[in-house]
Amino acid sequence: MVMTRTGQAVSRLACFRSVAVALAAAVFFTGGGLLAATPAAAATLDELAGSPAAADLDVMTFNLRYASSSRPNSWAQRRPAMRELLTAEQPDLIGTQEGLAGQLANIKQDLGSRYELIGVGREGGTRGEYMAIFYDNTRLQPLEQHHFWLSDTPEVVGSNTWGGGSIRMVTWVRFRDVVTGGQLYAVNTHLDNASALARERAAQLIRARLAALAPGLPIVLTGDFNSGPWAGSPVYDVLVRQAGLVDTWTAAAATGPAYGTYHNYQPLVAGGARIDWILATRGVTVSAAAINTYGSGSGQFPSDHLPVQARLRLPVATTSEVTLVNRATGKCLDVYASSLVDGADAGLWTCNGGANQRWRIDEAAGGNYRLINLASSKALDVNGCGTADGTKIQQWSWLNNACQRWSLIDTEDGWMRLENVNSGKVADVADCGTTDGTTVRLWAWLNNYCQQWQARS
Repeated sequence: MVMTRTGQAVSRLACFRSVAVALAAAVFFTGGGLLAATPAAAATLDELAGSPAAADLDVMTFNLRYASSSRPNSWAQRRPAMRELLTAEQPDLIGTQEGLAGQLANIKQDLGSRYELIGVGREGGTRGEYMAIFYDNTRLQPLEQHHFWLSDTPEVVGSNTWGGGSIRMVTWVRFRDVVTGGQLYAVNTHLDNASALARERAAQLIRARLAALAPGLPIVLTGDFNSGPWAGSPVYDVLVRQAGLVDTWTAAAATGPAYGTYHNYQPLVAGGARIDWILATRGVTVSAAAINTYGSGSGQFPSDHLPVQARLRLPVATTSEVTLVNRATGKCLDVYASSLVDGADAGLWTCNGGANQRWRIDEAAGGNYRLINLASSKALDVNGCGTADGTKIQQWSWLNNACQRWSLIDTEDGWMRLENVNSGKVADVADCGTTDGTTVRLWAWLNNYCQQWQARS
């Protein structure tokens, strides 16, 4: 027996099945996805990199193959193999693709109480495939989450405007790492298999959305990209060369053998297309990466894809999250009714601790700041980039312009004014109102209590 980092005993055979090395011969299959001979066992992440240090984060990306009753390789047939693989590996973070609601519930049950999942069906609610993120709740605590669709209208549930064969989406979560105290973003996606244009446009949108996340926090991007990491791949070019993400496979100090990660229950292809990736922001240290060629004792693969794994050491970084309390009223800066839409009003409301009253303060260019609402992940914004007194202050998707940047200028006794970089005017309570729902607007600095705010944790 060997012990996992949590102290759980796992058979050495189960551990060694993962990330198998091909010793020379090809892997042979009978029909229907069953192995005639399982791959020869060799390097696990532990064998490649040694036992994990406390700060190491084990990450997996895994296209689960959606649940189906069609035999062979029905979900009922594959579930035991999936359970055995995941409980042997116990990643801290798993980005999954194609899982259906009931299937994901099965996996959560099989993983046990240490694991939670975050996700939504791509058709809305529980309908359709998820880009679900599983996480070890003893290691990671979710702080913020969001979903968007890979289309010209990313906030429209189920939208598909680029000629893709299927609806595609992204799920992301901002986590606190309870071991290091730092924070990170886990971002998970599945790009279209039918349209090269849809894949390229999706990569461009993901790049833009990553740029809108809290600067300085590390990002781990998992997914089935339906594209190999070869020269000339538009998806790889956008995400690695342009966005500056690191391919953890090529950055790893040690790797297991390379296989094509989509096998479709056919013989594995040594050196085949690696279409499932784990990418991360620069500054990450990758001690090991591996493609898991697991096959259960019965010879059943858990999916038509091979999971990819990496052991990461991320830079430690945090953010500041506050409520903004108005000095005149003692009420909080609020997005009405926790709205998620662009253009929703910012206003006053009795402080209640809701996420729609919590703001993440991110340092932006020039020593200024952006204020991101935790309920919507949208930025505090001036309507139409207006400069006139009385212009509405609202929330809007991050556009990286001066209308969404603010200077936090001390006034007296721990209070400050929120001065818009574009206009030089400040966030003001309309007519010094005190009732819930009073709007907050742009106004010239008058040095009164209605224009002063305090950040409280």
